[in-house]
Amino acid sequence: MLLPGTEGWASGKDLAQVSWSLVNDSLRTTLCCRFPPTVIATAAIFLAARKVNVKLPDEEWWCLFDTETVDLVEAAKGLAAAQKIKKPVYKKLCNELPFPSGFYGTFDKAKIEAAIESAKSRRSSSSSSSRSSSSSSSRKRRRRRDEKERDRDRRKDKRDRDRRKDKDRRDKDRRDSRRDRDRDSRKARDRDRDRSRRYRDLSRERDRRERR
Repeated sequence: MLLPGTEGWASGKDLAQVSWSLVNDSLRTTLCCRFPPTVIATAAIFLAARKVNVKLPDEEWWCLFDTETVDLVEAAKGLAAAQKIKKPVYKKLCNELPFPSGFYGTFDKAKIEAAIESAKSRRSSSSSSSRSSSSSSSRKRRRRRDEKERDRDRRKDKRDRDRRKDKDRRDKDRRDSRRDRDRDSRKARDRDRDRSRRYRDLSRERDRRERR
């Protein structure tokens, strides 16, 4: 089966790529308004298989995509006809800028030129203001970043001071406790010395009395 418009198509391309190009070409027609997407897709596969000489199953495989045979043939004819549509040719209408010749007519050309110049000046002023605003915003961002860094440094210094204070307080408590232990040990030694001295004096007194 060879549909009109398919003669002379080159082969050797991938089936999926050719099908996709046919689907893109369907946008130049009214097929998207007449058929659902599944019908257009099956018609694109149908034509692409014949273009690249790929054999499709003999069964009605398009029924798997909810496509009727009549719709498939009509969509395929539309896709084949889309290949005959010539590409649009765009023509240059004028060469004069900003307006073509004869545009001014009864308008005051000087006023129009003045309006164009004022628009250019406003554009330039807006661009300069945007640059100034961007520079001011960058200065603000830099200032905020510097403030954050200063705050971070201040917090770090405060943490270091607090850490040093805690260390000094612990060292002082340790020295005080050592001093208290030393004082208590000296007092205990003095008590022991006094007790031993009293005991020795008492023993001497008892020995002297016994000798008498």
